[in-house]
Amino acid sequence: MSALASASAPARSPLATQGMGMAYAVGAIISAQFGSALAKTMMGDLGAWGVVTLRLITSSLLLYVFFRPKVRTWTRQQWIAVTVLGMALFGANAFFYVAIQQVPLAIAVAIEFMGPLVLATVLSRRKLDLLWVALSFTGMAVLTADSQANPEDFALIGVFFAVLTAISRAAYILATEKVGASIPGMGGMVMGNIISTLLVFPFPFLITGNHLEKAITNPTLLALGFAMGLLASALPALGEVSALRMLPSNVYSVVLSLEPAFAAIVGIFILAEDTGLVRWVAITLLISASIGITLSHARAERAALAAGKRESIEPYLPGAVDNIGAGIAQMTGAIELPTPEQVAADKERKQAEQKKAHPDTGNDT
Repeated sequence: MSALASASAPARSPLATQGMGMAYAVGAIISAQFGSALAKTMMGDLGAWGVVTLRLITSSLLLYVFFRPKVRTWTRQQWIAVTVLGMALFGANAFFYVAIQQVPLAIAVAIEFMGPLVLATVLSRRKLDLLWVALSFTGMAVLTADSQANPEDFALIGVFFAVLTAISRAAYILATEKVGASIPGMGGMVMGNIISTLLVFPFPFLITGNHLEKAITNPTLLALGFAMGLLASALPALGEVSALRMLPSNVYSVVLSLEPAFAAIVGIFILAEDTGLVRWVAITLLISASIGITLSHARAERAALAAGKRESIEPYLPGAVDNIGAGIAQMTGAIELPTPEQVAADKERKQAEQKKAHPDTGNDT
């Protein structure tokens, strides 16, 4: 069934539309965590580096088949932007899988959230956001202390790789913005994934216990790898994009902030990972920080818009959305996304309306 209702279908009430959006968002989160749990169960055969390499190979082949990027006309600056994106994708994927091999899934996901959170604070430079960052670092400190008190449950090295994942996730958001502005279509994302695959490919053959060659000769492992890619990337991407068409971006971000809690639940039931009271406290602190900064930014944006000082920020595809899945969804007709020209025209229209409504403040930034 299409992610969007057909033109002939009866119109849903706003409440029903938001309910569907919430369902898509929650479904995307659950699918992503099941995909990560499946990946962790495969690490006994392939190791962390073998699993992430299998996932990236699968996604890169799928992307190339769908989009066939035309790269011969790219400039040196465009290639630099794509290379940076590939490095960020390498870190966001590889470091995350190494982390969940060492620590519970919920812990890795919770720490990963710190990257976008800190990035949003740095870019906004609002003093109130320092409170949310302090809250997230408190949660991080609790997790670190717990790792030292219970080394049999998870190692400090896993926390370190989770922090690297958070940094890579923030870099991915910035790199995606740069690539999206300089390269039209999905070509930049396709080549970024291919570069990340090339970067990760040597590791399974260099690190002991990461036997990628097992997947080549084992159809079962190959099938599991394909399922992992669907659950961890493709299905969450489609769910996220569909949710964003039905929910305000700030509401969607609040729902997305609950991802560490879903990761903890999946970890308990699928991986038998213990999540005691101390870890739940730390996860709650990180979730609270993410929700807090989301609501804070939403209030600030509404106030600025009411004062006519700047245009409304309505992200069509926020950094949390998997642009790969969004592009595939658009090509297969599951969802229609605005073109860059439509986005630019929409922004120009809103700016003109705001200048007309607030002639004295329309030039403020």
